[in-house]
Amino acid sequence: AAQADLQVIKTATQQVTAQGGEVLFISQRHLLTFNQVQNVPLVPDYELVFLMEMAMSNNRAYLDAFDEAISSQRYAMIVSEPLIIQYQGRNHSFGEENDAWVKNVSEPILCYYEPSVKLDTAGVILYTPRAIPCK
Repeated sequence: AAQADLQVIKTATQQVTAQGGEVLFISQRHLLTFNQVQNVPLVPDYELVFLMEMAMSNNRAYLDAFDEAISSQRYAMIVSEPLIIQYQGRNHSFGEENDAWVKNVSEPILCYYEPSVKLDTAGVILYTPRAIPCK
């Protein structure tokens, strides 16, 4: 099942790049590092851990640039763990961190992108631009 999911990721990302589109790997970047996915340039700007750090610190300059990239639908595909909009509040364990992620990452992505392929074994969703964004 993992190999099948990997093949889906390879095929989808290579189709996007063959058409001149950019693929943003928020998660699963090791697939690029270890050549499991080839001929897909790494977009270094928005990696999962660093993006979380910027969301928690509310680094507006960084987050505004992220918002611009997302709202302009710069990426033809985003590879990420599943994104949901569920605020938890400070009374929940890691609730404030979750809420920073939801506000600064999940909401913008889900406004301008939609799930196109869900890979349960890999825990990955491939997001593609929405024809009609929410804003």
